[in-house]
Amino acid sequence: MTQAYIKEIKQGALSWIVENIHFFDMNHKVANDFRWRLKTFIELIFLTNYLIRNQADDKEVTVLTDFITERLHNEKLEEFIHFDPDGLAGLAIAGEFLTLTDHPSRASVIWELKKFTGSRFDGSLAKIPFRKMDLKYSLERAGVTSEITDFSDLYNYTAAGQNIPNTYMTDHDAYSITHTIFYITDMGCSSLTDKEYNLPSLKEKVLKFLGIYICLENLDITSELLMCSSFLNIDMERENHKPLYEAAWNKINQGRMKEGNVPGITYQHKPGLKDEQRREDVFKHCYHTTLVAAGAAHACLRAERNY
Repeated sequence: MTQAYIKEIKQGALSWIVENIHFFDMNHKVANDFRWRLKTFIELIFLTNYLIRNQADDKEVTVLTDFITERLHNEKLEEFIHFDPDGLAGLAIAGEFLTLTDHPSRASVIWELKKFTGSRFDGSLAKIPFRKMDLKYSLERAGVTSEITDFSDLYNYTAAGQNIPNTYMTDHDAYSITHTIFYITDMGCSSLTDKEYNLPSLKEKVLKFLGIYICLENLDITSELLMCSSFLNIDMERENHKPLYEAAWNKINQGRMKEGNVPGITYQHKPGLKDEQRREDVFKHCYHTTLVAAGAAHACLRAERNY
């Protein structure tokens, strides 16, 4: 039953993303803040990169790939950084996409990234440890070497590497843990060793947080934790893990909207909005959770096949 839920969630999420793909265009006025519009576009690319790398054969992935390719063709990518220094990570994520799709403009983007890393600009940005991981990971996925500290060293300073009691953890700490796991596992493509990372402790954190965020009905963090359970090779079919796993997917399945999108914690129905206004409002509060739910569904379906 759980696997049927997961397939429906993935299909519904991808279909909704395609139906609302115009909102991911950086030039769409869904929001006045350029940095926010850039963020949504880059997050779409991040998901698409993951799906391409993991041979997702869904027809929607082709639509996403074509859309991103067309938008990148019409935008001057190098300006990402000049609008916002933090755009370096976004440019690197776009560079990975251009590499995965063997796009001819890849060379100029990689040259731009190397120019910034060559001047040690990447190391001069004031970032907390897991955000340094974020930048280092994005650059490495684009094929660009960075002098940012190694993951295993940065890990000790992240929420994942610290022995902080759950009662003192915040949502920000939860996101720090999930993203740290994304990077150190290369989105599930690399196995970790207990020598560098305390895997039993890390797995325990994921399982405990999963229970907490199911109860809080935070479908965004729940979805990210489900991805992490897959990336850490936690056997969610084990007798003591299966009820938690099924509860998480049931909560997402029950919470998703009829169009297939999965609402974020900030979503509230606003009566009286006209059709396009409603779609814009729903997009703002649901796009990220829907992206993550699609990625989590793909990751867990792959994991189930491997057990």
